[in-house]
Amino acid sequence: MAPYRSWMSRRQDCPGHLSEEFKKGVVEFVDFVERNLTFIDSLGRILCPSTKCKNRIRDEIFWVKKHLCDRGFMERYTNWTAHGEERCVEQDATNVTQEHEEENTNPYVDMVIDAAGDNLNVMEGLEEDPNPSASKFYKLLRSADEPFWDGCTKHTILSAVTQLVNLKSEFNMSESCYN
Repeated sequence: MAPYRSWMSRRQDCPGHLSEEFKKGVVEFVDFVERNLTFIDSLGRILCPSTKCKNRIRDEIFWVKKHLCDRGFMERYTNWTAHGEERCVEQDATNVTQEHEEENTNPYVDMVIDAAGDNLNVMEGLEEDPNPSASKFYKLLRSADEPFWDGCTKHTILSAVTQLVNLKSEFNMSESCYN
């Protein structure tokens, strides 16, 4: 971790309050992003590097600052590459590999795994068939990577279904309209 970014891991001070060093660092981060206008979308939103959003969700700068103060930065995001900073060459190969793997993960797989929470107990070497609940979970994971139709590269079955459910909820659609 670069010395000037060590503040990212010290979000709270001894009494458990948000440290002044962290607050200044968040302001420094936001100033950096605002100087790189190409990373702000037309609605004024940026990728949120909080531990929950992990640079997968865009939000307004006010909310990104709030997420960072509430949750902190995601692990090992000391090089702000998703916000316009040049990739640091002093990173070792393992950090680059882990960062590359994280960038290529399917957010819908992450969503399913997050939803499973503590119930997800993967045990390697088992030769018995999974129980019905586990089978349902594995089917859901497969649908997260299965293309919506042959040749489709933009959507999976799970992404299409979740977007449809989101539309139903967002626009308060009746069941008959939705069906």
